[in-house]
Parts: sequence; structure tokens; C-alpha cells
Amino acid sequence: TTDAHGTFAFTNLAIDKTIGYAVYIRYQGAQYYSDLINLANRAQQQVNLTVYEATTSTANIAVVQATILVHKPDPQKGIINVSEFYIFKNLDTTHTYVGSLDASNGKPKALRFSLPHSARNVSLSTGFEGYKAIAVDRGFASDAALLPGVSQFAFAFEIPYSTSDYDFGYVPSLPTVQLSFMVPTDIHASSDVLKSQGVMTADQHPYFLFQGSQLLPGNEIH
Repeated sequence: TTDAHGTFAFTNLAIDKTIGYAVYIRYQGAQYYSDLINLANRAQQQVNLTVYEATTSTANIAVVQATILVHKPDPQKGIINVSEFYIFKNLDTTHTYVGSLDASNGKPKALRFSLPHSARNVSLSTGFEGYKAIAVDRGFASDAALLPGVSQFAFAFEIPYSTSDYDFGYVPSLPTVQLSFMVPTDIHASSDVLKSQGVMTADQHPYFLFQGSQLLPGNEIH
């Protein structure tokens, strides 16, 4: 409980050097964390945790980099694993973007992520901790917040397959500065929008790299 000025204190904490503490607050739907603090050398320390007012406007938000990594197919299981990584930038220096998963008036006004048809077993990781997600048309939405500056997100999913070809559909939900699509070199891939950049190495494996830039929301890519 804070005093009238919002000041608070925790007493009788263990000061073992192997123990770290962090201050956490949830404010207007967004999560904020301090850096880890160790009390072994200084038993009394002050921590300042900055929070921002929430906004539902996406006017100052863009995807700086979206990366889709297609892993080597597993022919025995008939699945292809896909990993996606995102770097968002919130140019509003005084507000945190906080969406809502309320779909009573149509689509939820929240961060939306595209999924190709037949995608299953979606696993959320970086950026989604402590937030919720729901399935929406052609993907999923999350109420994850975007603090001023840079935020990163990652998730993975499976694509089952039984034929020799697959149409991977992707729809940007926000202005996207650059999209990179990486596919194993033993798979032939082509796109009318993304341009081939040759072969690159990631995680010690070669991939064909396709890229597109300055992508507008809603413009479907195959």
C-alpha cells in the first residue's frame, strides 16, 4: 500500500546474493517491469518505475521488421514448423498502446497477427507473457501492450501438409517497413510481391530469403 504520494516500501526482504527482485505494475491494461535488483551489497535501494497513459490509437505504430522462418519439413509427421518474429515501434513518447479483445462491435481493436490457412498449435512466446490472445479471422489478436519505443514479439505454429505444394497467405495488419520470408533451400518458393535475395544462413542452416518493404495493412501476400 502506498502513502499519499504514491511511495511504497518492502521490508524484511532476503538479501542473499543469489536472489533478485523486480518491481511490477499493471496500469490501464499494460504491464511494466523494473530491472532486476540485488540487495546483497546495498540493502536499501530506490526503484523508479515509469508508466504511461494508455491509448487505443495505432496512428504512431508500425512494424519495423517482420520475419517468417519456415523450418525444414517433417515428412514422417507431415508437418512444417514455422516461427515468426516481430519488431514493433511506438513513436508516441507519452502513451502506451493498449488494445481490447472485446469483439462485441465486430473485430477486436487489438494487435492482430496473420496466420496461413490450416495453421495449428500456435505457441506464443516473447512479448505475450501475461497477456491474452483470441482467434480471429485469418489469425489471432492479443491485448499485448506496446510501450513507447521498441517492442518484440515471437510465436510459432505448425502447418500440416499432404501435397507437394502450399499457398502461404500473409496479411499485414499494420504498416510494415520490411517483411522477410525465409524458406529451406530444398523447397522451391516464389512470390509476386516479395523479391528473392538469394541464400542466407540462419542458425547454421541455409535459407532462401524473400523480402518486401513498405507494405500496407490489408494487402495480402502469397
